[in-house]
Amino acid sequence: GSELAHFAEVLLFLTLVIQLSRLEKQHRNSPIYRHTTTVPPADNQRFRQFRIMEASVVSNSLDVYCIVVASKETSSSWAPVIDTLRDKHSTRFDVRVVVLSGPQPGTACPDAFGSRDNRRALQDALPRYTVAICQWYECTEIFVRGFSRLCCTLDKTHPYVDTIWGILTAASVEDAMLIASCTPFRVENIVSGTCGVDLKHFVGRGVAYNELQPGALKRKEAGSDEIISANDKPDTAIDIRNEICQPDVHMIFTSGHATESGWEIDYTAKYKSKFSCREDNQLYAISADGTTTSDVIAPTPKVYSAAGNCLMAHVSKQDCMALSWMHSAGVRQMFGYTVPTWFGYENIVVSCPSRAPSSTDDAQSVEQIRWMGHTQIFFYATGAAFTMRSCVCQP
Repeated sequence: GSELAHFAEVLLFLTLVIQLSRLEKQHRNSPIYRHTTTVPPADNQRFRQFRIMEASVVSNSLDVYCIVVASKETSSSWAPVIDTLRDKHSTRFDVRVVVLSGPQPGTACPDAFGSRDNRRALQDALPRYTVAICQWYECTEIFVRGFSRLCCTLDKTHPYVDTIWGILTAASVEDAMLIASCTPFRVENIVSGTCGVDLKHFVGRGVAYNELQPGALKRKEAGSDEIISANDKPDTAIDIRNEICQPDVHMIFTSGHATESGWEIDYTAKYKSKFSCREDNQLYAISADGTTTSDVIAPTPKVYSAAGNCLMAHVSKQDCMALSWMHSAGVRQMFGYTVPTWFGYENIVVSCPSRAPSSTDDAQSVEQIRWMGHTQIFFYATGAAFTMRSCVCQP
């Protein structure tokens, strides 16, 4: 009896081994996500203690770039935007277009993205990159949350994000075309509304204003790591506006109190100057005494991170701050909150719809930002990857 039981156990073990071998072979021959562990260079002091998990895709053919269109109406009225993205990426990727079916995702129940047809279309493609195209009234917080969750459910074998994703929206089809047709550029010069940004991480010039002390700022010149402190800019909003309008500015950071309609450059209510926007999506700065307004006219392409603001990226109406940054300040990629938050410490994610980390530095910096939290953040983008000294914005 004992010998028969032992024989049965051996037979069961061999059967399991054969089955696992077959599954492994199938898994190896299909496009899958493979996590590889890399150890950062020893000379990178900031990351010597960390092991970075870098996601890579194994595929025998071109990676899939999937364009998800929010509705049939958008697929028609924003056809030039879709065609621009398709033409731009067709030489490097297998570009596929999926038009969402069923109830309008932006206004229906939160699980509108749970539609079997919509999910199946993406699961069959298993795209490397995914960009959702939606008009401003479709880009609700429900849409953002649903799309984020959808991108984590394409591969049922794990709970992690399955595609590098982003959302492209704008106040008009003309603004959307500027985003879709944006060409690669390197971020070197920055303007920051918070001293939480280390200017030494950028090779160009930079200025960072203190959101806790009116008039205080730090400045760095191009090619130098020397940080110069000053306290001579009491009208902060007007001065930030003047800096943003410089043609060689590539990236903007903001912090402080914000809503969908305005940005108060402060956590303590000491500042009286602020930013707001008009019905035509014209962004403007308001002086501390409230008597002067100055329009932001800065068409040079930029990346914008509203990492320290509540609600800055919530598209609640056409004349909201997010769409106004895109329209007036040349913003071609944006990171921001669709929900209230405290000092930028929750729900942050980096989304790169068209470029994955291509070096150890890229992987380290992207992973560092991912550690901050979860995925309830709005963004629209052309694609970027952060490095320790600059940011490459690449479609």
